Amino acid sequence: MSIRLFHIPLRIIRFSMLTLATTVALTTVKPTRSITSGYQWNHVSIGGGGYVTNIYLHPLERNLAYIRTDIGGFYRWNSPEKKWIPLTDSFGSDKSNYYGGEGLALDPNNPNVIYIATGKYTGAGLGTIFKSTNKGQTWSKLNIDLPMGGNETKRWAGERLGVNPFNSNIIFFGSRLDGLWKSVNAGQTWKKVSSFSGKPNAYIGIVGILFSKKNAGLVYANAYGDGIYKSTDTGVTWSRIAKSPSKVNRMALNNNGVLYVTHTSGVSKYANGTWSNITPTNIKTISFNGLSIDPNNSNHILVTYDQYHESTNYSRVFQSTDGGTTWQQKSHSLNPQVPWWPNWYFASAASAIEFDPNIAGKVWLTDWFGTWQADNINANKPIWSNYEKGHEQTVAFELISPPKGSLLLSGMADVEGFNHGQKLDTYPSTQLGGSNGPWFQETYSIAYSEKDPLRMVRVGGHRGFNTEWH
Repeated sequence: MSIRLFHIPLRIIRFSMLTLATTVALTTVKPTRSITSGYQWNHVSIGGGGYVTNIYLHPLERNLAYIRTDIGGFYRWNSPEKKWIPLTDSFGSDKSNYYGGEGLALDPNNPNVIYIATGKYTGAGLGTIFKSTNKGQTWSKLNIDLPMGGNETKRWAGERLGVNPFNSNIIFFGSRLDGLWKSVNAGQTWKKVSSFSGKPNAYIGIVGILFSKKNAGLVYANAYGDGIYKSTDTGVTWSRIAKSPSKVNRMALNNNGVLYVTHTSGVSKYANGTWSNITPTNIKTISFNGLSIDPNNSNHILVTYDQYHESTNYSRVFQSTDGGTTWQQKSHSLNPQVPWWPNWYFASAASAIEFDPNIAGKVWLTDWFGTWQADNINANKPIWSNYEKGHEQTVAFELISPPKGSLLLSGMADVEGFNHGQKLDTYPSTQLGGSNGPWFQETYSIAYSEKDPLRMVRVGGHRGFNTEWH
C-alpha cells in the first residue's frame, strides 16, 4: 500500500496512520494541480520493517516465491532484480482490511495460479479469498466471506489455505471462527465441512492444512488447542490423532510419510502410529515454530524458536541431520543489505523457514522485520542476506518535510523512524536514534521550529510502557 505524499515547499505534510501498513511515496507537485493525475510516484526506500508471516516456494518453477505479511499485503520475488513485487497495492485504502494476510496457497500443478485469504481483523468486517491465474498480477474475488485476522494471534503459525496436489480443484481453508471450508471447483463455490469435529481455541481456529504429496486422500488439519486431525478420504471424514500435541504451530511431512510438528512444548514426530518427543535439549525455551524438511534428504530438518528474542550472537535456528534424534544450534553470518537493520533482527520472532525445492542447500527465512536467504545452509556458518527492495511495510505515524535541511523525516511504528536526507531512493543509514540514542520503539510525532527549521523535537516511546520527548 502507498501513502500518496506530495511535497509543497515550506509546508509540513503530516499523516497519522495507526493501523495501515504503508509504503511512503513522494513527488514534487504544484499545489494548484490535482495530486491524483499526471504524476509518477516512486517509493521512498526504507527496507522492510514489517512482519512477514510466511513464505511459499513453488515446486515446479525455480525462484518463484511469495510472502504474506500481517498488515502489508502479499509480494512475489523478482529474482533477477533481487526485489519483491507488491501484489495487492491495487486494493486501495477503502479495502484496507484486505491487507491482512491470513493465508496463501500455491497450485502445485500450475505455477500461474495462487490463492490468498485476506482480512486484517476479525472485528473489522468480513475477509475473503482471492484467486489469480497470472501470478498475482490481477485478482478475482471468490464467493466466500468470513472473519479473518491476518494481524491477530498466531498469525505467524501454520498455513490455513491448501490446494490438493492430486486434484487442483480441491481446496481447504481453515478459519479462525467458522470451522473448516472446502471447494471442489477451484474456488468457485465453498461449503463448510460439517464432518470436521475439531474444537480449536477461539479466535485462533484451524491454523494449518497439510496435504500428503505421496498418498492421495491424506490430509491433516491443525485445530489449535485441540490437536491434529487426519482424513484419508480428502476431507469427507476426519478423526483426531490420539495423543497429538494440542498447541501446534506448524506441520511438515517428509518423503517417507513421517509427520513432524512444532508446538509450544517442543518438537514432535508421528511415525507408525506413535508420537515421539524430539525437542532439542539444553535450550533457552521449549516453544518452537518454523519447520522445514529438506526435499532431498528426509533426515535433514530445520526448526526455529517461536516468538523468542535473544542476544545478537545467539542462534535461533536448529538443525538435525538424523531425523530429529540430535540437534545443533546453527551458527550464522549476516550479509545485511539494509544498513539500519541491527544484527539482532535476524530470526527475531521468526515465522517460517523453508528449504528451496529447486536449489539444493538454499533456505529462506521470514521474521518480524523481513526476509532472509542463505545460499548454502550446509556450510558451518551459513551467510544470510536480507533482500528488502520492494518490501516496504512500515506504519507511518508522522511525515514532515521542513523548508531547510532534510527533504523528509518519518516517525514509524516498531522501527522508530528515519531522517531520509535528500536521497529518497536510498535506504537510510540509521534510525532516528542513531548510534547514540535515545532509541524509541516508535516515534509518534515530529515538529520543527518555524524560525529555525533545523531545530526539531519528537515524541517517542515503547508501546505500552512510556512516552518521552527528545
